[in-house]
Amino acid sequence: TTTTTTTKEFCVHLGPLYEWRTVSKLAVRPVNNASSSKRSPPKVAIGLFLPQSHTLLPVPKCRAHHPSINRAVECVERACHEVG
Repeated sequence: TTTTTTTKEFCVHLGPLYEWRTVSKLAVRPVNNASSSKRSPPKVAIGLFLPQSHTLLPVPKCRAHHPSINRAVECVERACHEVG
């Protein structure tokens, strides 16, 4: 549902709050897990960089992302963990 408010100076459109982001550039980084055994596959974190940094913030099931993006993230994480 979209709401439109018009004034003399400009028009504001308010769209959905959730599941609106259909494009996302996500970062993928290995997770350093010192407690994991050598037999367990390396883990990865998929998410967004914090502003002005290279610090990764995992965003599993992000509410802004369209559900298809969240499903793709889950598939990539699962595949990385299976392959190692």
